[in-house]
Amino acid sequence: MSVFLKKILWATDFSDEAQEALLYAEAFAKTFKARIVALHVVPDFSPALYDAAYAIREDLVRRLNFIKEDALKKFTALKKAKGIPLKAIVKEGSASKTIIETAEEEKVDLIVIGRKGMSAIERLFIGSVANQVLR
Repeated sequence: MSVFLKKILWATDFSDEAQEALLYAEAFAKTFKARIVALHVVPDFSPALYDAAYAIREDLVRRLNFIKEDALKKFTALKKAKGIPLKAIVKEGSASKTIIETAEEEKVDLIVIGRKGMSAIERLFIGSVANQVLR
C-alpha cells in the first residue's frame, strides 16, 4: 500500500518549535512532492470589540491587521529563503478549531504542528493546540 501526500498543513505561530516543525513538513513535501499550506491563526477579538470604546476598538483592529500583514510577509520571506512552494493563509479564530477547519477546507493529508514542552499540570489545566487538534 502506497502513501501519497498531496497537501501538508503547517500550522505556525512562528515560534522556534513551529520552525522546527517546518523542517518535517519540508521533508515530507520533498519526499512526496506535496504542497505545503502554511497557516497562522490570530486570536479573534471581535466579541470583545463590541464592548470596547471606539478608540480602543480602532487600535485593536489596527494591531490585528498589522499582525496579519506581518505573518504574510514572513511567509513570503520563507518562500524566497527556502525556495519552497507554499500557500500562505492567515485567519482569525481559535487556533485548534481554525487548524481543523482549514485542514478540511484545503483537503490536506497531513497536519504538522510544533509542540512546546508542557508539564503534566499544564496539560491538565491548559492543554495545547496540538493536543486539541489531535482530539
